Amino acid sequence: MKNKYNEVMERIEVTPEMQERILDRLQKLDWEQEPNKTRFSFSPYRRYIAIAACFMFLLAGSLIIQHATQTPSDPPVMVKPNIVELNSVQDLSKAVGFTMQEPEHLPFIVDSVQYTAYWNELGQVTYTGEANSVVFRMSSGNEEVSGDYAEYTSIKDSTINGNVVTMKGTDHQYVLALWQSDGFSYSVQFTKPVSEQELINTVESVR
Repeated sequence: MKNKYNEVMERIEVTPEMQERILDRLQKLDWEQEPNKTRFSFSPYRRYIAIAACFMFLLAGSLIIQHATQTPSDPPVMVKPNIVELNSVQDLSKAVGFTMQEPEHLPFIVDSVQYTAYWNELGQVTYTGEANSVVFRMSSGNEEVSGDYAEYTSIKDSTINGNVVTMKGTDHQYVLALWQSDGFSYSVQFTKPVSEQELINTVESVR
């Protein structure tokens, strides 16, 4: 019962208007009036009963208004990324809405290829082999598509197929290439570092 009382009291909110109404009623009471002894025995407490009744009236109104203005909160909306695995580069092209290109030369033997569409706007092809693996990405627009924002000590720009390609890596071994061409952004990212020439050959072979 005590917990229920505490819960109710925590929900009580007395606004300045309510306080003014309570004080106004208290001022109108005749505090100096002597009780009429010929009336019922509880008459000396009449003013306290009036105060309590006034307070309960205001409390009830406050709770009703509070309940009426409260709206149930909506459940959280879970946003699931639109990531789709596909069976071929043709299916990937349909999913992203443009012709997906691929590197035709890689410096390792490929054992498996995986095609993935992200949000129907970014195409990704993952080539996996025993010696290395590489992720090729393509998207319309001029935004960087690799998702790799690490800092590299070796950064070099080279012109490949008429496009400025930024190569990034460490100690003149490279893992990442970024470039733009004809309204599309590209990236090639190796798991293990490769030589500058191997990275150039990979970018040159993108068709």
